[in-house]
Amino acid sequence: MFHVMFYSAVLLALCLAALFVVVRLAVWFIGVMARGAASLPAALKSLMVEPPRGEAFNDSRDVWPMPTDD
Repeated sequence: MFHVMFYSAVLLALCLAALFVVVRLAVWFIGVMARGAASLPAALKSLMVEPPRGEAFNDSRDVWPMPTDD
């Protein structure tokens, strides 16, 4: 009878330890996901290509001047 109570207490302690570990991992994972989501807009903005301001730079008249004797 005492063996059953002892093993039940050991099993309960192991289950509580496993539950504690699972809760700590879940809280850590939620925190990591929240920090990642908070930094996501800045990361996406750094990947964005903005159009050049003013006139087009890659115009053929800008790169190769037109001959004057035509």
